[in-house]
Amino acid sequence: MEAGKISVAQAKLKMTLWNAEAEATTSSDFYLLLEEIGLTEEIVTRLHQLMSNKF
Repeated sequence: MEAGKISVAQAKLKMTLWNAEAEATTSSDFYLLLEEIGLTEEIVTRLHQLMSNKF
């Protein structure tokens, strides 16, 4: 296997773990994460609204 490449099984496992993490993330956690990465308040608010409307 070449460096940087993963098998299909490894990719599926990684996607499953990411999905579990995403499902466990609350709306408030998402808002704080967006603020912490340095996005402007306007972008943070809009992305938070989009995420909140998903559910």
